[in-house]
Amino acid sequence: MPRSIWVTDFRLVRDFRAFEIINAFRLPLSLGAFKLLVSAAILVGGLIGVGLWFLFLQILRDTVFAQDRELAWQLCSLAVLYSSATLIGSGLLTSRRLAVAANPHLRLFRDLELPLPHVALRYGVLPAAMSAAPIPSATIVFLVVFGADDPARLSGYAWLLPLAFSAVAAACFTAAWCAARLPRPASVRWLRAVACAVVGLALGIMTTATLRAGILWTGVPPLAVPAITATAILATVGLIAGTAGCVRRARYSALLLPRRQYGSHRHETKDLWTALLADLAASPHGTLASVYYLATITVCAILVGVSPLLPLPALAALPTTGLSRAVVGTTVLLASCVLAIAFERIGPTAKIYHARFVIENGLSGRRVAASLLGLYIGMTLPLGLFVAVAAWLVSGDLHLSPLAAAVVVAAAEVAGESLVAPLPSTDGSRPFELASTVAAYAFMTPCFVVILVDPVLAAVLIALYALVLTLGAFVCLRYRLSRLTSNSRRSSQATIAGSPSSAS
Repeated sequence: MPRSIWVTDFRLVRDFRAFEIINAFRLPLSLGAFKLLVSAAILVGGLIGVGLWFLFLQILRDTVFAQDRELAWQLCSLAVLYSSATLIGSGLLTSRRLAVAANPHLRLFRDLELPLPHVALRYGVLPAAMSAAPIPSATIVFLVVFGADDPARLSGYAWLLPLAFSAVAAACFTAAWCAARLPRPASVRWLRAVACAVVGLALGIMTTATLRAGILWTGVPPLAVPAITATAILATVGLIAGTAGCVRRARYSALLLPRRQYGSHRHETKDLWTALLADLAASPHGTLASVYYLATITVCAILVGVSPLLPLPALAALPTTGLSRAVVGTTVLLASCVLAIAFERIGPTAKIYHARFVIENGLSGRRVAASLLGLYIGMTLPLGLFVAVAAWLVSGDLHLSPLAAAVVVAAAEVAGESLVAPLPSTDGSRPFELASTVAAYAFMTPCFVVILVDPVLAAVLIALYALVLTLGAFVCLRYRLSRLTSNSRRSSQATIAGSPSSAS
């Protein structure tokens, strides 16, 4: 392709993206004025950010790290490692991976005969590079501030800057790789869970090695630093080449043409909870909920990696009441967030007609209610387990209250939504209902009894309350499924079934 045509096509894609932003925010600007304003904002904002970061590091160098420069270098290396892992993980698990493959204007670009590599470059690779640019920029400023009068440590940490640039290259490669392939649900699977655990464990081991001895430790081989630096440089070059290859091989046919399925298509009979999980996994809600699970797995793996440094003396010296409050509050927060996302797709309101259909076709109402409630409890229990493990690793004390708190959250959400009994929207999703949210959090309130009593007694009380609330939620859900009210305006008292279902 001639260079002039390549530049013209890319400018068209760039202007289309700029028009999308102008139209989304209803900005009273022309296309040229908007591009000029964005360019000036990026330039001025970058200069101001670099200047403020430079002044902030100078203040830290002369005050906090005046007597311990090695700690500053260790923290910087850990910041680069963790920010790089977070950046790459967000590119693989969040909606960033769908910026090109699931773009709503993809067919329009094809009809306009705009090459997909241009679209992948503007919608995928360049935004990824811009989001990763602060990592090497901040690293360069750190090396200027702390390395100017400390050449020994500057040479010992020579791998920091190549590692930062390799993170940018990895982010660009991830965006290009996702742009050339069909979008797939980023749900929790064994492979992803194991990958997150391995990454977290590696980060934890590197954290332990860095904080215990630092890279200037006398036991490190003399060629270790040059080897790490050369590996990071080679990885950067390889990732850049891979990015160019993925962008060049991007084709519309790989994204828009359906793939032919070979083999026999058997009708598989699934349980209700299995079908609901499959429905959640295939939706954007499942992708968002999966981020919580994968992030929790990664954090637990990091804590396992840093276990030689644990438990922390500061937390071990705290009263057990304060730690018990923290673990219960964290469990309630995580479980509430996950269920709020999942209930939009597979909650009692969103799947009320599906559940009623199953009941009318002969399945016991008790079994349907037990399947739904068991599914929701099964979604929150792993979060409680992860919090309990994390608290045990950090403090050395085993807390079982997060498991009971996770059950309470699931039962409270089900009971609140079943009592208020809102009807689903026309698209099958759950509408926003303030009353059900207030009722659910009212049922969760007894969890915070840990603030008032001894942690051991509080754990027993929360477990008993979880049992009682689970039974109550089961009764409310079964009643909700067997007596489905109609949304007819002509008869507010009408019901889909005038009497309880015979199958219930």
